[in-house]
Amino acid sequence: MDIRYPDIAEYRFILDALCGNIFPSFPRFRCEAVASLSEGLEADISFVPAPLAVAKSESHLILSSGSIFSYFSGPIIVAPREEYTELYVPRDDFYSVFFARVFMPGISIKEGDDYPSLLEPRLAILRSPFPYPKIDLYSSWASVASNLPIPIYCGIIRKEMEEAKRIAEDAIRASVKYALNNSDLLIKEIAHIHDVKNVDLLKRVVLNFVNKNTLSMAQEEVEAIQALKRAMDEKHVVLDDLSPI
Repeated sequence: MDIRYPDIAEYRFILDALCGNIFPSFPRFRCEAVASLSEGLEADISFVPAPLAVAKSESHLILSSGSIFSYFSGPIIVAPREEYTELYVPRDDFYSVFFARVFMPGISIKEGDDYPSLLEPRLAILRSPFPYPKIDLYSSWASVASNLPIPIYCGIIRKEMEEAKRIAEDAIRASVKYALNNSDLLIKEIAHIHDVKNVDLLKRVVLNFVNKNTLSMAQEEVEAIQALKRAMDEKHVVLDDLSPI
């Protein structure tokens, strides 16, 4: 089976064992990390921003393992002033443009590292401190899904491969368990790949977002995805609206 995933530390961590094919009891997986949304995330199995996973529900099924949620904060805006009409999203942020399409209509999104900027929660931690005040957008999510975590990334599999769904979920789950049991070594390797100097900070961020609910979504996470779908339906957000920058 082919897998494509965004080249972020969390998915290198989650999929290291799976992509290394260290589990002889599972099929072989061919993995590719993509550095930008413009490269596309189409494969038998893809890990994509959660709004995109919801938008692809006619052609794909969401996997019960391998998802990433934020329990503590939403995306953040870093801005020198309170008023803005456009926001910059870093190239290594795969999620925030989709959050903006759903929850921030009318705001122009550009790719780059300039300010005012919009960053997904993991980058907000990794890139702190900032030269300007931060605005946490969790309230935008809470307005449609009070007390539920924010779905950030989800794994999806093509519907025509439904018979392989459970095997894929079990394999991803085994890979997550392996990663959590070997976190120190894996995170050092990932820090080297991504040129992250503060290994301890990277470990804190990765283990903040990769947890027992990455192994298998609980009811709260299922309800969060359902809430996202309702919000997108109510706002008439369709796939065409979610094209990359």
